[in-house]
Amino acid sequence: MKVFLDTNILLDVLNDNRPSWKLSSIIMEEVKVHRIEAVVTAQSIVDSYYIAPKSGTSRDVIDSFAQWLSNHVNVRPITVFEIISALRSGLPDFEDAVQVCCAEAEGCDVFVTNDKQLLGGNYGTSMLLLTPQQFVDKMRRQ
Repeated sequence: MKVFLDTNILLDVLNDNRPSWKLSSIIMEEVKVHRIEAVVTAQSIVDSYYIAPKSGTSRDVIDSFAQWLSNHVNVRPITVFEIISALRSGLPDFEDAVQVCCAEAEGCDVFVTNDKQLLGGNYGTSMLLLTPQQFVDKMRRQ
């Protein structure tokens, strides 16, 4: 199963005070043991460097996590194709649209996010849009 991890999933793993920390950490363990193939954008790693320190995460922890991601997940660029697709997508949030378009371009089966706005819509994608809880539950059923 090919799974796209939204930026907020990375931020969960970097901050154990976030509500979905444990669930997102379980997902990363599944990535680590190769039970799932994970995809993130390079921009998600960049955004994590900017956002995570605001909640007290040290640069050393972020550096280690970024290195781990580069060894365990498919870190993909955002191309002009995804930018144009996002502009045409009809999604109300451009950043979300770019992430969804990248996930679709990678052929992901599932998009895991905590973004309630994204989860609440039907955007014509064939991917399952799931919360970390829904995804962990799905993995346990398989």
